[in-house]
Amino acid sequence: MAAKLVKACLDVGLVTTDEAEAVRFYEGVLGFAHDFDIPFPGMGIVKRYKCGESVFRIFVLEKPAAHANSTDGLASQTGLRYITLTVSNLDELVGEVENAGFPVISAPRLLRPGVRNAVVEDGMGVTVELLEPVD
Repeated sequence: MAAKLVKACLDVGLVTTDEAEAVRFYEGVLGFAHDFDIPFPGMGIVKRYKCGESVFRIFVLEKPAAHANSTDGLASQTGLRYITLTVSNLDELVGEVENAGFPVISAPRLLRPGVRNAVVEDGMGVTVELLEPVD
């Protein structure tokens, strides 16, 4: 049986021990709006961010995780490795990513007719594809 969605978007969570770097990228560079925090005593805290109609969660662990993900790019391991955001300010946003010192893997380009894209990384192993519709 298929999921009967009551919300027409997908929420995503990132697990990290580097709260400052995660907040710097997702809030500071991408501009996700901080909503509120949910403490999980003995585990850490979940910082909730608004991203359009989606919720992006940053779970900041109190203690280092038993295993860390690879930061060697999109194809370095299997699993959920990237997110895609559709934006209207691709060039400006890629400039912000670059100015903040985060990796720009692929500069803005025409991906296919009607769509430009760029690929950046958050510095913690997550690839972020940025799409921009064009006329």
